[in-house]
Amino acid sequence: LVALPGPPAELQPMVKRHLIPRLRRYASKGVIHSRTLKLTGVMESEVDSKVRDLLALEGGVTVGIYAHPAQVDLRITARADSLPAAQRRITQIEAKIRRRFKHLIYGADDETLEGIAGKLLRRSRRTLAVAESCTGGLVGHRITQVPGSSDYFRGGVVAYADAVKEAVLGVPSSTLRRQGAVSPQIARAMADGIRKLTGSDLGLAITGIAGPAGGSKTKPVGLVYLGLATPQGTQVQRHQFSGDRSTVKFKASQAALDLVRWFLLC
Repeated sequence: LVALPGPPAELQPMVKRHLIPRLRRYASKGVIHSRTLKLTGVMESEVDSKVRDLLALEGGVTVGIYAHPAQVDLRITARADSLPAAQRRITQIEAKIRRRFKHLIYGADDETLEGIAGKLLRRSRRTLAVAESCTGGLVGHRITQVPGSSDYFRGGVVAYADAVKEAVLGVPSSTLRRQGAVSPQIARAMADGIRKLTGSDLGLAITGIAGPAGGSKTKPVGLVYLGLATPQGTQVQRHQFSGDRSTVKFKASQAALDLVRWFLLC
């Protein structure tokens, strides 16, 4: 064992008289515990308006709001004499928040959207494949960051060029000429194509304009179409995202994973 040096002799009276009592006072305050609820598909302003009364809480429990690209976090922090007491305070507030937002809350603490989507896929015994254009493989990357994703993820195609959309996914060249690569028709065809190609239960497609160039008045930068092909049919969503290229790509991947989550919940 190595003895650590104490404070210099001239400082010892100050340490005993001031520092040690202060540390004891802090130690006697009990525990501080936090829990973070994660929401997506909703604006920070909308979240703020629904929890304004909770944001004003003081004392034993408080709530804070933290915005991220395509995500809003609500952190509940409780101070109590013991961990179980702090957890009980958090549970009471969490129940109120969940009643207000329901399925807009996708997870808590260290949970990720790709992890939650994976749990739902595994639970429902469904498989997924992705066809990506503007996201360049980001959705597939996020899915495969989850250990065990091979149980439900069949694979993906980065169909960036129109020729690849045609040759690999079977997107009609006539539709590409008439509608353009960024259109609801192409998102639908890509989703149907990847589902047929891989034999997956669900086919997810993303096509859009990440920018900074390539936009127009009718198809501005940040325009993204998502397609989800299922045994019941194919649905398409339109999104208009803001931000730089990497932000648009991330927001598109977030919306795509959330589309899968909502389908599996309903």
